[in-house]
Amino acid sequence: MSKIGLIIQREYTTRVRKKSFLIMTVLGPLLFAGVIFAPMIIANSVSKARRVVVVDETKSFSGIIPQTESTVYDYSYSPYSLSEVRKLFADSTGVSVLYIPSNVVEANKAILYSKTDPDVTVVSDIEYSLDNIIERSKMKANKLDSNLIDLVKTNIDVVNNVNNKVTSSVYNLVLGYASSFLIYMFIFMYSVQVMRGVMEEKINRIVEIIISSVKPFQLMMGKVIGVCLVGLTQFMIWVVMSGILISVGTGLIEQQQIKPGNARTGQIIRQGTDAQAKTDFAGMKVSKKEAISKGASIIENLENTNWLLVIGCFIFYFLGGYLLYSSLFAAIGSAVDQETETQQFMLPVTAPLILSIIIMQNIIRDPQSTLAVWFSIIPLTSPIAMMARIPFGVSVWQLLLSMVLLISAILGAVWLAGRIYRVGLLMYGKKVSYKELGKWLFYK
Repeated sequence: MSKIGLIIQREYTTRVRKKSFLIMTVLGPLLFAGVIFAPMIIANSVSKARRVVVVDETKSFSGIIPQTESTVYDYSYSPYSLSEVRKLFADSTGVSVLYIPSNVVEANKAILYSKTDPDVTVVSDIEYSLDNIIERSKMKANKLDSNLIDLVKTNIDVVNNVNNKVTSSVYNLVLGYASSFLIYMFIFMYSVQVMRGVMEEKINRIVEIIISSVKPFQLMMGKVIGVCLVGLTQFMIWVVMSGILISVGTGLIEQQQIKPGNARTGQIIRQGTDAQAKTDFAGMKVSKKEAISKGASIIENLENTNWLLVIGCFIFYFLGGYLLYSSLFAAIGSAVDQETETQQFMLPVTAPLILSIIIMQNIIRDPQSTLAVWFSIIPLTSPIAMMARIPFGVSVWQLLLSMVLLISAILGAVWLAGRIYRVGLLMYGKKVSYKELGKWLFYK
């Protein structure tokens, strides 16, 4: 095995055996799945349906407000006055009193009395239900067909057809932003690991022993490639574990929601059916046609996505961006004695990365703009900017030019970093300036 191969093997095996690597490899997918499922789990386990006692002076709403998962309506206190009902439930934290005045149609206002703030969904459910009932009541009073509401409601879906392929701007935006941000995160995270590894060996004087057997350039490239393989390993494990956790979590949540023994679900279904039998609530039903249309649109976007291009470019720009920046970070690590001294050198190096993230919104908004094109061609910003543009479509010449320039920049950065690395490794006790770094480039 070559000397670079031995260094790569050492860097890889040393890092993957660390507890921090194992912990982050396991915690990463768990945190990702937790962000997705935690709100749903908390909502299902903590939220409790609120009892809403209805005091209806109009006598028109009794029994026709549909039950929901967040509200259970109680009409048994309708004969009592508002003051009497409020006294009965003055100390009840899980009960609200809905007062519907006799002039609710003219005033367009009802009052919900509670001891504690109800869930926001409770208020929105009540408002939506009363709006629909009053709208249909007004139409009936004016001898209009209540079904006209459903007939006049229109939901136009503008299909974006680009080069005879159906696309979605929102879908492209999410895909571009997610892939760009992942590249930014991994480039920054693993390049910093390279820098810290170089600094650690330099501070502990381990490097003095190592370079007696290998050339500084071989040591630098071995570190860069070794950490790169660690990053790819961790990323692939995250992808597989996240997919498994999301699939299992989705199945468990769906099973819990349709569990036959769930008395609460059965009660809601029965009460909702009764309410629908007493009034026409077509306006509140979820349109199956619309849901199917949206689902078909997502599937069509997935099918029309050139995944070979997206995945291929993601791997290329991830590796290219990492090799470019990790070489520069390795040079910074070799030039300093303490981590606090790295700040003056890191800012100019990381500025293009940070700037790319800042203007990503502008790039996604207009991926064919002059700003977007230039940022996707310049090597220091192309790994992020180009990935943000690819889902929207990029000219072949722009993509090829970007790749060629990035490869050229990598070769230049590796040469530049190698010149600094070979001198900086054995330089101790001297605060390095940019002028000093310039001199190192021409040392023989």
